[in-house]
Amino acid sequence: MKADSNQKTYGSEINFRLLTDKVPAFVSFMDAERRYQFVNRAYCDWFGLQAHEIEGRTCAELLGSAVYDFVKPFEDDAYEGKPVSFELTLRRLGEEYINLDTEYTPVIDSATQKVRGIIGVGRDITLIKRAFKKAEVTQKRLDSLFEQAPMPIAVIEGKDLVFTFANVPYEKLVGKTNLIGKKFREEWPELEAQGIFKILDQVISSGEPFQGIDFPMCLNLKDPSQIRYFNMNFMPIRNLQDITDGAMLLIAEVTDQIEAKKKIQETQQRFQSLTDFLPNMMWTADKDGYITYANGQCLQYSGMSTQEKFSKAWPKTIHQEDFLKAKASWLHSIRTGETFNLEYRVRRYDGVYRWFLGRAIAIKNVQGTGQFWIGTATDIDDGKRSAAELIAAKNAAENANRTKTSFLANMSHEIRTPLGAVLGFSELLKDSNLSAADRDKYVETIARNGRALTRIIDDILDIAKVEAGRLEVEEIAFSFSGLLNEVVELFKDSTKQKSIQINSKIDDDVPTWIYSDPTRIRQILINIVGNAIKFTDKGCVEIRVRALEESVKNIWFSIDVKDSGRGIAATQRSRLFKPFTQADNSTTRRYGGTGLGLVLSRRLAEALGGTVILSDEPQAEGATFIISFIAARPTQKSEVSKTVTEAVPLQAIHGQPSKPLESLRILLVDDSVDNQFLVKHMLTKMGAVVDVASNGLEAIEIANKKSHDVVLMDIQMPEMDGYQAIEALRNSGYKTPVIALTAHALVEERSKTQAAGFSAHLTKPIDKSELLSIILDRVKVTKNLFG
Repeated sequence: MKADSNQKTYGSEINFRLLTDKVPAFVSFMDAERRYQFVNRAYCDWFGLQAHEIEGRTCAELLGSAVYDFVKPFEDDAYEGKPVSFELTLRRLGEEYINLDTEYTPVIDSATQKVRGIIGVGRDITLIKRAFKKAEVTQKRLDSLFEQAPMPIAVIEGKDLVFTFANVPYEKLVGKTNLIGKKFREEWPELEAQGIFKILDQVISSGEPFQGIDFPMCLNLKDPSQIRYFNMNFMPIRNLQDITDGAMLLIAEVTDQIEAKKKIQETQQRFQSLTDFLPNMMWTADKDGYITYANGQCLQYSGMSTQEKFSKAWPKTIHQEDFLKAKASWLHSIRTGETFNLEYRVRRYDGVYRWFLGRAIAIKNVQGTGQFWIGTATDIDDGKRSAAELIAAKNAAENANRTKTSFLANMSHEIRTPLGAVLGFSELLKDSNLSAADRDKYVETIARNGRALTRIIDDILDIAKVEAGRLEVEEIAFSFSGLLNEVVELFKDSTKQKSIQINSKIDDDVPTWIYSDPTRIRQILINIVGNAIKFTDKGCVEIRVRALEESVKNIWFSIDVKDSGRGIAATQRSRLFKPFTQADNSTTRRYGGTGLGLVLSRRLAEALGGTVILSDEPQAEGATFIISFIAARPTQKSEVSKTVTEAVPLQAIHGQPSKPLESLRILLVDDSVDNQFLVKHMLTKMGAVVDVASNGLEAIEIANKKSHDVVLMDIQMPEMDGYQAIEALRNSGYKTPVIALTAHALVEERSKTQAAGFSAHLTKPIDKSELLSIILDRVKVTKNLFG
């Protein structure tokens, strides 16, 4: 309703501006700072200026000091709330003088009762007859303007307060028509007893406006119970002699709003009566989180005598160990509108703390904006204490079992995948007819996968040492910038292959030489930077080194590793630094890893006096990990030791395989390019025709288009894993034997693949003889069954 009223007021203001531009009088409005905010066209024409050249200036600036000295006392009276009139002589620039009959009318703010401006009207007395004629036209236009106004408006004038104007909204409001010429007192004699006549007499006699808010009136004495409520403004009307002889009535009925307020109050009373008998603590808060109501249980439990005391002192009743968490959670809920749900301890009136479950929801309007909060606190102390040990033991056992199974399955996959490539390509090296290019490629593949195995084993050994409390760190002097450059160079090839950038920056206040454990710092950086590169497909990885705090001996270092990758979901953040877990533990996960890198990096950083955290600062993309550690300034410089990795020579084994799989068509499904090449090479050497798919979706598409004698399928693949693919194939009636070819080697995995419908289970690294034996066996069985 307020927005509608503002819109109507704005429309009326535009009409008023258009209307006053037609009036021959000088009309202006000056605000509370005595600056013109509006002047009509006549005002502008007389001074030979545009409206924008006048509006914003003061009367003194416009008229000059000589004239303004005469005007100022009248202006002062008007700003004190007194209507004034005076005659003013002005001269048009370079032309004749005119005499103006001038009136200053204060505009009173209905809310503050302060003068917010004055309306000035100056009439040219020398052209009074012409002015009267034009005034008649102006009056008609004013009547038209008021007639079209959405607010009920009426004008009563003269000794008998006769209606001289009443617009349609007014007639609808009072339920009467044809009011012009009728006496106000005769139309509503019942209003005399209600004090309305007295108010009107006061307005006319004093010349002061009256404003009534939520004013009760009965317009029908036949039914006195019909009380209606109005917001009223009675504005005095002065004639040319500056005598108040009437009033403009602006009236708006607010009965519906008043009734709505009463219903709300009744509802609140019922709500309070009900909640006072509840065994739970119950409360309400405004949209900013301040308590506005607390039920009897709140006061009884806390021992506070009044709601006012509870509203101010309730935070002090929360246990100090729970307070910061409760405060942060509550502020988060207020900021986001999310449900508040938290367990915390509350002090009873006798000093005893008990556990409560606090919950609060935001009550929102139709626009989704929170208006206030309703909250409860339920005593869960007895149940929590009795079940705590049982739940903790049960959760610990279940979590340990799940973590163990997930870790072992994932570790088996992570070890057997590179191991399979090592052993398989070693087998290929036995071929004496290899070209030099192929031999170099096979050796590089073996070396790359061997290094991956080494990193996995190192991580396992290090985390085992950390868990056993036997991790040792050394302290030697080394060049930190040199170490960082070494790490960046290590990843140059991988970033180049992915077409991404890796940048590093060391702040000027970071010393070149520090005293710490370069091996552990290098290990941390390799893990964190490697992760950033792994999860970044475009953009860059940025490394920034800062020295945050310094003392005479020690320096607190902070290293930000920021990437532009896919980011980390809120649901995955809680698992990042838990041993043997990953953010994504599904068999369709896109990226590999043991799940040890982050937790090991944090433990290593903690051993160096710092930590590793994921920044919670909002950013458009990617993630930022912050590495911190404490180092000392070395007393003398030492050279940075460099680790040199030597390649292990491999012996090629000669031998020409037979072709026992000749004429067989085999579909190989594996997301590893190395394994695809290795297995396809083995099968092709044995005479098979091999089709290759990189995931379950591709496998289903190829299997539906071509006929195969056997399918070799990996389990852990992106898009669609092996379990999902075998389910889809078997559901469609696919009879071809499907052999699980996977790095998952645990007994549980073999049982799982068998239950899923796989014909056999082969583990990586691949045993060539076992591969051949199972393929021939499955093909033979299938032919016996289906011909």
